[in-house]
Amino acid sequence: MGNSSSTDIFSDEANLDNLYPALVQCFGIILLGFVAGKFSFISDVEARGLGTFVGTFSLPALVFVSLCQLDFTSVNWVFLSAITLAKSTIFFLVLLVGLFVHRPADPSRSALYAIFCTQSNDFALGFPVLNAIYGPSHPEYPMYLYLLAPVSLAFLNPIGFILMEIGKTQAIPGQKSKLKIARKVVSGILRNPLITMTVLGILGNLLFHGSLPSVIHDFMATLGSAFSSSALFLLGLRMVGQGDHRRQEAKVSLLTPFILIVMKSLVLPILAREAVSQMGAGR
Repeated sequence: MGNSSSTDIFSDEANLDNLYPALVQCFGIILLGFVAGKFSFISDVEARGLGTFVGTFSLPALVFVSLCQLDFTSVNWVFLSAITLAKSTIFFLVLLVGLFVHRPADPSRSALYAIFCTQSNDFALGFPVLNAIYGPSHPEYPMYLYLLAPVSLAFLNPIGFILMEIGKTQAIPGQKSKLKIARKVVSGILRNPLITMTVLGILGNLLFHGSLPSVIHDFMATLGSAFSSSALFLLGLRMVGQGDHRRQEAKVSLLTPFILIVMKSLVLPILAREAVSQMGAGR
C-alpha cells in the first residue's frame, strides 16, 4: 500500500517516461547539425545566418510570447531569489579566485571563467527536458527558465563583459577610459533583442493581462516555434572543428577546465539546491 502511494506521488511530480524521447529528440537534432557541418552541407556563412536568425529573431519572439502568457501570481519568487543567489555566489567566487590565482591579475580570463560557470543553454536543451518531465503535471515549471535567463544576461554577464573590456585596455594602454567601457557594455545590453523582448514581454503581460491579441500572438508564436530545432541544429554545427582546439589546449593544462566543469556541473546545482532548501522556496 505504501509503495503504491509513493509511486502515485512520484508520477504526479515528474513523468520520467517522457524524458528519454526528449533526450533522443535533442541529441538527434544536435547530431544532424554536426553531420551537416562535418561534411560541409552547410557553409560557415550559412551557419552564421542561422545563428543570427535564432538569436536575433526566433528566441526573442519565444521569450516575448512566453512572458506575456505567464501568470506572475503563481510564480514562486523565493525560488527565483534562491537560484539567483546561488548563481551569483558561484559567479563572484570563480571571479575572485581567478583574479587571485593568476599573477599578474587577468580580469578578462577570470570574467570568462565566471561566465562559463553560470551560463547555460537553458532554452534549447533545458526547456525540452523540463517540459518532458514536469509539463503534464506542472506546466508552469518550464516557464521559470524565461525568468531565470535574464539573471545571467542582464546582471551577471555584463559584469564579466566590463572586466573583459578592462582586461583589453590593460593589454593595450591608453585605449579607453573605464567610463567609456561601461557605456559600451550598457549600450550593448540595451540593444540586445533578448533583453528588449524580456522587458516588452513583462510589459505586455501587464497590459494585456496574460492574453495577447491573436494577431500579435500568432505572429510571434510562429516565429518562436522555429527556435527549438534551429538552436539544437546550430549547436551541432558549432561543434565541428572544436576537437582540434581542445587537443591543442589539452597539451597546456587539463586542471583549469576540470575545475570549471566541476564548479558548473556539480557545485552550482548543489549550492542551488541548498539555497532553495534553506530559504524554504518549496513550502
